[in-house]
Amino acid sequence: EAIVIVNPSTDTVCFLARWRDVEGMVVAAHIHEAPDGVQGGVVVPLLGGVQLEGEDKARGCVSGQGLTDEINETPSDYYINFHSTVFPDGALRAQLG
Repeated sequence: EAIVIVNPSTDTVCFLARWRDVEGMVVAAHIHEAPDGVQGGVVVPLLGGVQLEGEDKARGCVSGQGLTDEINETPSDYYINFHSTVFPDGALRAQLG
């Protein structure tokens, strides 16, 4: 589960994320641009420079890469993907809404 706050006035994306039952260790998380069921490219790295809080949660704020207006306008065109050591291409996916 994740709470994501996209703030255009500061061009930041703040988040609190928790996960469970993920094989391996979560090593990356990103916001990708693509509708449900379609793979898309990374547009906002979430864990770069953000410290994990144990093995099952993370929180922090990162640059919105100039996309915060677009993400707020059509959140369903974006998803979060968590990557683990066992599933480097993606262990968990959640469409924004």
